[in-house]
Amino acid sequence: MFCQNKTNLKLLSGVGFLPIKGDFLYLLETEVSNARYGEYLFWLNKNKDFKTAQLMHPDTLVWRSRFAFNEPYVKYYFQHPAYRNYPVVGIAYFQAVAYCNWMAERIMETPEFKASNIEKIKVRLPSEEEWMLAARGGLPETVIYPWEGNTIRWENGKKNDQGKIRLNVKRDRGDMFGIASQLNDAGFITTPVDSYWPNKFGLYNMCGNVSELVEQKNIAKGGNWNSPAYNASIDDRQTTFGDSLSLSTVGFRPLLEIISYKNNPKLKPIAIAAKAIEKQVAFFNDSMGIAIYETTNALYNLFLSESKNKSDSIHSTNWLHYTRYHYLEQYGTYERYSQFPVVNIAYESAVRYCDWLTDKYNQDPHRKFKKVVFKLPNETEWELAAMGKRKYPDYPWGGPYYRNNKGNYLANFNPLEEQYLYKDSFMNYYYKYPNGDSTISRQVDGSYYPASVNSYFPNDIGLYQCAGNVAEMIAQKGVSKGGSWTSTQNYIQIRARETYENPDANLGFRFLMKVLEK
Repeated sequence: MFCQNKTNLKLLSGVGFLPIKGDFLYLLETEVSNARYGEYLFWLNKNKDFKTAQLMHPDTLVWRSRFAFNEPYVKYYFQHPAYRNYPVVGIAYFQAVAYCNWMAERIMETPEFKASNIEKIKVRLPSEEEWMLAARGGLPETVIYPWEGNTIRWENGKKNDQGKIRLNVKRDRGDMFGIASQLNDAGFITTPVDSYWPNKFGLYNMCGNVSELVEQKNIAKGGNWNSPAYNASIDDRQTTFGDSLSLSTVGFRPLLEIISYKNNPKLKPIAIAAKAIEKQVAFFNDSMGIAIYETTNALYNLFLSESKNKSDSIHSTNWLHYTRYHYLEQYGTYERYSQFPVVNIAYESAVRYCDWLTDKYNQDPHRKFKKVVFKLPNETEWELAAMGKRKYPDYPWGGPYYRNNKGNYLANFNPLEEQYLYKDSFMNYYYKYPNGDSTISRQVDGSYYPASVNSYFPNDIGLYQCAGNVAEMIAQKGVSKGGSWTSTQNYIQIRARETYENPDANLGFRFLMKVLEK
């Protein structure tokens, strides 16, 4: 759904951020170093009062221990130039949040940012889900560490890397002094923030070195120099015990979210002619055809430009029912989504669109048919079109399956995956998802949100997306057909139906064309 903007990449990589999701979510390449945090304190000393600066100072006493002679670290770890590129520790949750807010303000003050097309950003701690997404680096959810394989040593790397430890953790049972760790992975305590090997997103030390604070309080991720390797796995959590407690094993890494753009190219006005409409219609009997594609943002915005009814507008804030990212509020009105299905519109607006299209067509002197009417299909008409030339199939492509013989998904929906299917002692089958969240499967078919209208595979009369993508309003108000990107496999079947009450980010429509006079 998203593609990378080279200008944004250059700007944000220049301050250390790399993309982890689309072109609106970026994570700092490394853990925050002593040098980076020192810049923050320098700015506070210069621009704020002494008390504020002192409040944000790391707690260097976190190094003091009864079990090891760490006193030099108390004095030197944060201050000495030798540790400039080591991760800052002794930072409490509230200090990490304050640093993130400061970082956003400083980035937006730079000449590069002001010259860019980005209007507003937010820098914050990543959520646990965002952190895990970044740590995997595009690898499957089943990976244990930020690399393929289940060991902490290089197995298939370059010849000189074979057998080397890939992260900074404590090794050997009972070794509380880090000696075995130092001998095997080069980390007696922490190591520089760009040590070891980055994952496929280019991020260093997502596991090991220091545990990283996340948005949820009391939780840190990734393990650290003083934890065993199994605590450094992507799925593992460490407890941090509160807002103000700091540890020598915990640091942080900010996430940057793009909120809005200054001049994001809006949909350009388009011209529509009868011949163009005719090319987008597939006939399933002598006098009745239906749109090959779901109605696009481009066509609906043309209607909006001529509509005098304000209630026909796109309710973009409905995206926030499905995502925390304001970036998606651009979906209905910006050029990059011109060929995506329009959503977040009312039933009455879809009806008025059909009336508008009827007038457009019948007024064109170059039309093929003398008189037509466009309308929302009724349930029977919609099902006939979705079946194409087949006789009562479950899905528009035929058969009872939703993947082809190569294992590819045939539609954009929310699959309930077999790996989460369980059977209890009473022989009852049910799906058991982590935290009850089945939305983690939305991406497995290739799309997390709506896809462009010509994605996936057409049925045998050429109709795209009659199953999944966006649920389609029909003549009966409150009823939709075909299922959507949020629907499970049962609801993308031809004879299934869903209900709705209001405009929604998973609800669109396609028009039916009835020839009244040839």
